[in-house]
This record gives sequence, structure tokens and C-alpha cells, in this order.
Amino acid sequence: MPDFAPSINRLIEELKHLPGIGQKTAQRLAFHLLRGDRETAFALSDAIRDAKEKIRECSICNNITDTDPCLFCTGATRNRAIICVVEEATNIQAVEKTRQFNGMYHVLGGALSPLGSDRERGGHKGYALAMMVDMLCAVLSGANWGPFAPPFALRQEISTRSVGKGIGHFFGAMRIDGFIDAQDFKRQIDDYVRTFRATKPAPGTNGPLIPGDPERIAERERRKNGVPLILPIVEDLRTISKQTGIPFE
Repeated sequence: MPDFAPSINRLIEELKHLPGIGQKTAQRLAFHLLRGDRETAFALSDAIRDAKEKIRECSICNNITDTDPCLFCTGATRNRAIICVVEEATNIQAVEKTRQFNGMYHVLGGALSPLGSDRERGGHKGYALAMMVDMLCAVLSGANWGPFAPPFALRQEISTRSVGKGIGHFFGAMRIDGFIDAQDFKRQIDDYVRTFRATKPAPGTNGPLIPGDPERIAERERRKNGVPLILPIVEDLRTISKQTGIPFE
């Protein structure tokens, strides 16, 4: 026997499709709506329907808008010589809040890991490596994968679809001496790193980097000059401060 009337169960199930909403939260929201007056519930329903009917993608930049082209593409004061490429339309607001950018936008509507390029240059092999990481970290662990992984930044939009539980991790271990003598492996790796670092730098660069180099450079700078707080991080901290009631100055 169902716990609630069919119409209530349907409402609960629909609410569970919202990001971060589980069974109990969906039940609380459903009964909150039912306890309220009809006008409030219908206003919410009308607002959702109105947005779904009127909002579309800008034919020029792919931003979400109710006018096509959007206000950014038609703005008389925007600098059309500069384009900021963002992953999602919600990222535009984070850029606009800085009040430091007055150019145009292009919304990708998603992203591929920047490993490789087109097929002729073997680019599919590059992003296939990223896919392998995603499969090991997310699919194998039963977590959300690809575009459905929850964002780290609070200001980013959470995917409306869930394909797993939270964010996954993968930890692997290899027994080196099962393949090659451990000391020989270490000598080969040391020689590999030395050879790699001796590579002639490309014009305009400081030479090749290996994993860990940017972190070591950053650590030296932070120890000397302190840890900088960029505006997006400050905004995240202010949001957390409001949510938790912990003062942030």
C-alpha cells in the first residue's frame, strides 16, 4: 500500500529530480507546498512554465536568454574584439560580477578535457585518456561521471541529472618489482626526468613541466608572499559565511 495518495507520490517523485533533493527533502517540500495557499503553489507552477516557454539559447553566443540575440550580443558598449569562452551560461554572471570584462561571450554548453585536438592530430586519444580517468574515478566507484559530477564551486549550476552518488575517487597501486627491478626502475625514472627537463624550451616558455612542478613553484611563492584570495574564492567564502552564520571579513 502506498504511503501517500497517488498525486502526492507523483509530486514527491518530480521534486526528487531536482539536484540535491532526496526522498525526505522531497516529502518536506511537497507538504510545504500543499500546506500553503493555492495562489503560492500556482505562482511557482506558472513561473516554471513561463521560464521553460520563453527562455532559449542565444543564436550568436549560446547564452540563455528570453530575447534573441541576448543583451550581451546586442549591447552597444560591449567590446566586440574580445571574446570570453565559458563552459556554462551560469559562468557569465561570475565574470560580470568582477566588473573587469566588457567583451563578448561564447558559451560552450559543456566541456571536454583539453587533452589533444582534432582527429587528424590524434586528439581523440587525448580526451580518451580523460575518459579513462573518469571511468576509473566515477563509473567504477558508482559516482556521478562527466557533466553530471557535482561542481566544486558553489556558484556553479548543479546538474539536473544524477547518474551515481556524489564525487568518486580512484586509488591504484602497482607492484613495480612484478615488472622490473625496483632500483632499476628508479634509475630509469631519474634519467627520464633529467632528459625531459633538458628538452629545449619552446619559444616564449620556461621549459617543460612535470607533475608537481606547478605546486612546488606555488608553494615557494605562497611561503614568501602569502596565499592570495581571488574574487571567485572570496565570493564562495562569503556564500559559505551566510549559509553557516560564521563571520567572514
